[in-house]
Amino acid sequence: MRTANFSVPLKIYEIGGGSGTCAKGIMDYIMLNAPPKVYNSMTYTSVEISPSLAEVQKETVGEVRSHIPKFRVECRDAADRSGWGDVEQQPCWVIMLEVLDNLPHDAVYSESQISPWMEVWVEKQHDRETLSELYKPLQDSLVTRCVEIMDLDKTKTTQSSAASILKSIWSKVYPKPRRCWLPTGCLKLLDVLHEVLPKMSLIASDFSYLPDVKIPGERAPLVSTKKDGRSTDYQDYMQAKVLFSTDLFPFQSTFVIIIVPCVYLADIVHD
Repeated sequence: MRTANFSVPLKIYEIGGGSGTCAKGIMDYIMLNAPPKVYNSMTYTSVEISPSLAEVQKETVGEVRSHIPKFRVECRDAADRSGWGDVEQQPCWVIMLEVLDNLPHDAVYSESQISPWMEVWVEKQHDRETLSELYKPLQDSLVTRCVEIMDLDKTKTTQSSAASILKSIWSKVYPKPRRCWLPTGCLKLLDVLHEVLPKMSLIASDFSYLPDVKIPGERAPLVSTKKDGRSTDYQDYMQAKVLFSTDLFPFQSTFVIIIVPCVYLADIVHD
């Protein structure tokens, strides 16, 4: 607040506000500690994809009556550009707490140390309920950009010709398949936010490490089921009936959730 421009109303966006605890806490603090004109002119917008959580947020923030006219919930997908309308030219704040790890991820696969990356597709067998993977050349624009931004093929450009030849021979004799999980949902969301809120200040907090992950691959997800208070981890993500859940409130007696370590794509966060 010490560096805020008080001539511009404080505008806050929160993506995936959960039960509304963060929103209420921030508004409580500003009400009690900021100059009155900051609180009186502020707006706090929660962009929430879950209808049930949107209602919970309204109830939580509404516990303080003076917050109600300053707070609103937009029940929509924050990664959908059409939901944002016109570009916001004024400075604003964007808050995302434990959001990026829950966004969709794509897997890519390579047959060896030097083989090109391929997209991983999941196909349901016609004659049975089981799922299987298919590998196709890169064609999705988000997947391709993630591969480039994360520089998955950096060894091709940094190694000498002699080292590249040696690695090529070694990979043919002892091929080692590679698998990597890409935060394509994160990339899409940050692209949209940068376009519609060019003067935003972003606050994001998320997981950077998950222990005891059994799924193979770099940045692999944690796939876990919980039943009757007991958690069980899967060794194959295709064993799960539900991969990502955007509405876990109230908690069901049994649910499956995938958590992926967050990767921050600094290359797409422009000045």
